[in-house]
Amino acid sequence: PAFAFGYFQKQLADLPGGFEEIPAEEMGLNPADYLSTFAFMNLADFEILYGFNTLYESSTDLAGFTLAIDNPDLMMEALAAGMGLSATDMDTFTVPGIGESAVGIGAAGNMEGIMMRMEIVMFQRGNVGSTLLMMYQDGQPPSASIVDLARLWDQRLIAEGR
Repeated sequence: PAFAFGYFQKQLADLPGGFEEIPAEEMGLNPADYLSTFAFMNLADFEILYGFNTLYESSTDLAGFTLAIDNPDLMMEALAAGMGLSATDMDTFTVPGIGESAVGIGAAGNMEGIMMRMEIVMFQRGNVGSTLLMMYQDGQPPSASIVDLARLWDQRLIAEGR
């Protein structure tokens, strides 16, 4: 079905200047596996933002996503390992008012000789599981708040009737 957040890819105005769309495949995402995907890079500030929505057809499948939200440390370790990031500092943060359940996860680590910070927001709205990931240089503030972007994403899910 048509999905409103798919057009996020076309709305660079939602992001600060400097971001450019990149193929989701460059971030290891196969768009055919998800309801929608997006990926952006800001070369000047060395930032990467990407995410995906998954439509869960059964309550069993959705329970797996909810399990990941309820156990963020396991999810973070798996993602960090998959990206070649040696996590040295892991934490969770609150994401109030987003989805029916949600968690924020953060980690700092050495990625190919560069200290990077990774932040992830995962939330569930109806039968959709949403994940946003932002990477930026550790010690530098990101040009956009991942929580604010997740809130925008959630608002679009609500508007879509999810």
